[in-house]
Amino acid sequence: MDDFSFDAPASKTTDFGSDDPTADFLAREQAILGGDADFLAGLSGSAPTSANANNTISSDFESSFPSFEDHDAGLTSTGSTGAVPAVPSVSIENDEFGAFHSDFPEIETESAPVSQTFAATIPIQATGASSGFRSPSPTLNRAPQFKTPEVPEVVKEWREKQSVIIAEKDERSEAKRQQTIGAAHEAIDRFYEDYNQKKAKSITENRDKEAAFLAKRDDVSSGTQWERINRHLDSSPAAVTAALKAGRRDTSRMRELLRDLEKDPSAPGN
Repeated sequence: MDDFSFDAPASKTTDFGSDDPTADFLAREQAILGGDADFLAGLSGSAPTSANANNTISSDFESSFPSFEDHDAGLTSTGSTGAVPAVPSVSIENDEFGAFHSDFPEIETESAPVSQTFAATIPIQATGASSGFRSPSPTLNRAPQFKTPEVPEVVKEWREKQSVIIAEKDERSEAKRQQTIGAAHEAIDRFYEDYNQKKAKSITENRDKEAAFLAKRDDVSSGTQWERINRHLDSSPAAVTAALKAGRRDTSRMRELLRDLEKDPSAPGN
């Protein structure tokens, strides 16, 4: 630092003579600038090494921005009314940002104390500290106890009568239900009994008619062949009309021919 002191005069000056206009200009500039001329002359000299330059920059930065810890230590040692002592300069080699990081640490390094402070406030709320936004917790013991009012005797008697009436209605309804079910079973039994009787009677009648028809059909001893044929034909007007309504062909002419053959003695089969 002594080699680059700002108070030291320029190490070397050039005398160009009184007749040199450049020398006159430099002399006037030096007279105007004063001490700054020496500073500029020092900067225009030989450049320092990289290590010395870094140390110089770090020292200048630390002198302009002293550490908070050193400042607090000075205040503690001298008291609140004492004078602030001079901050000693700290030189860190080969690290021009070392002083800046030491004076202004990153945010992550300060997050732990903040979280501890926030966590410390939690027990205060848990211990029941006063808060403007806390609502009082309800207490079950202070709830009013409601007693069930006693039922009057009139209401009790009315309920008993209604219970008896409802029980009687239920008995009558059940008896009527059983009676209806019994009548339904009897009706079903009668229906099937009548059905079976009619079915048996119809079967018997059909069998008798079938036997009579077969006997009449196979009887060849009575009448001629045309007479037996005409007996199987229903020539009544009602039968003819029913056949026409059913859409069948008109067979009245065929019936007349069969009757004529029955009456003709010379017809074959007579």
